[in-house]
Amino acid sequence: MRRRIVVLASLLVLTAVLAACSGSKRSAETIPVAPKGKGPEITVDKESLDFGKVRFLQMVEPAFRISNVGDADLHVTRVSVTVLAGC
Repeated sequence: MRRRIVVLASLLVLTAVLAACSGSKRSAETIPVAPKGKGPEITVDKESLDFGKVRFLQMVEPAFRISNVGDADLHVTRVSVTVLAGC
């Protein structure tokens, strides 16, 4: 059973990587993360993650911290991942 879970997780990661690598070359849109006036304010401890050399089907886990340093609730509604190199 555990082997099936590992195989399914590996296939899911492979599908995500292939989809990211085969996507069209669009420029990323810039979205301001700091609101005007009072409200939520987001901070991220890393702007990018470098996984170095990753073998085919090797699992990697990103680690970063997102914090709300503002004075209102922060609601994250959309997260996107961009592969910049190494495809």
